[in-house]
Amino acid sequence: MRDKNRIRPFLNRIAEEWENHPDLRFGQFVMDVIPDQDKLWNCEESEFLRRLDVFANRASGNKAGTADNNRPVMTKDLNTFDNTPRKIRCIGRKHDFLGDGNYFTEEELEIGKEYTIVPHGGRHDGMFIHIKEHPRHTGYPYYLFEELEPYDEEIGKTAALLGLMKSLDEAEESIREGKLYSEEEVWQEFEKVIEGKDEARDPARIEVCLKVISNVWKKHPDMRLGQILQYALGDSDLWDVKDLDISEALKQME
Repeated sequence: MRDKNRIRPFLNRIAEEWENHPDLRFGQFVMDVIPDQDKLWNCEESEFLRRLDVFANRASGNKAGTADNNRPVMTKDLNTFDNTPRKIRCIGRKHDFLGDGNYFTEEELEIGKEYTIVPHGGRHDGMFIHIKEHPRHTGYPYYLFEELEPYDEEIGKTAALLGLMKSLDEAEESIREGKLYSEEEVWQEFEKVIEGKDEARDPARIEVCLKVISNVWKKHPDMRLGQILQYALGDSDLWDVKDLDISEALKQME
């Protein structure tokens, strides 16, 4: 049996870095460190910590950048902010996603082949895209593809208008069904956002979440972190799972 005393120091290092990014859910944080659930399953703690250091260095470098560096460039490079289904061309299969000299190879992709970008159900961080020909929950790094046509700014304007109209329709439907918020309730929600009081992003939740992981993991010390999470969550996409739901799923393993 593997030494269970290794677990808490490992999670302490995760807590140290996660506290620098409290707006990330645990699943998002882990997937930013290891951007593939299959690789996460097989990732030993030593490798995870090495990649965590790479993530930390990359994140600290991003903080030093200007806002302009984070704006999408509307060129023939792939525009990840356009969810319109369309043809794109593969320009690469091998990539150093973490910037640490270790390359990933997307075996199923073919350089020069055209693929079909498809909407990804609301999950979007600008780094990954989904394609019809090879659907997978983690998506593919956007820079492995290029647009076949220059970006049309009208697409973004149309998408924004449709989104606004949909929100208005949903609001009218809620009114017809009697689903109304009082003025006090509306301001309470605003205050959470303005003053950062949303409990879902409270840094105090980090220790609570990791304590649950620690308690369960110590009962199954031969497992790796990725295995513990996948056994608890099943086929769920780790990126999308809320911290509270992770804790509740893990408690079922106690």
